[in-house]
Amino acid sequence: MRLAQRARAGVCPLAVHTTFAIDAARAHYREKGFSMADFRRDLAGYLRHGCVISTHRAFVMARPVRSADPYRVICDACGPCESPDCWYIHVFCGPGAIFQLFNAMPFALPLAGWRRGDGVLRFYDLPRLQERFRHGIV
Repeated sequence: MRLAQRARAGVCPLAVHTTFAIDAARAHYREKGFSMADFRRDLAGYLRHGCVISTHRAFVMARPVRSADPYRVICDACGPCESPDCWYIHVFCGPGAIFQLFNAMPFALPLAGWRRGDGVLRFYDLPRLQERFRHGIV
């Protein structure tokens, strides 16, 4: 499956019947037509070149990228990024997953970005976004 297609995994809801958030992420990949090999490949890339959070109630895969790079480069977790300015959030599942990412980011960057439901990759001012989440505005 093409990389840009795999990157459409995006945000997934945590189903009530799901035991672990990672199971919701796997189910979301399957619902979008991706294989578990795609999921494992992405997970390995984000473990090596990004940040993965996996708890009972939250699962996140994110990595530092340059927001000006083409989308296919941004969503490719197979290599490191030189001079990043953005945290690209590939997938997050579960209540509070985004807060856990904000608290676990190994270093600060000015932007955060992800694909929304309409499929468009958007970037946001990270400090402002963190503040909005803390105050329940988002």
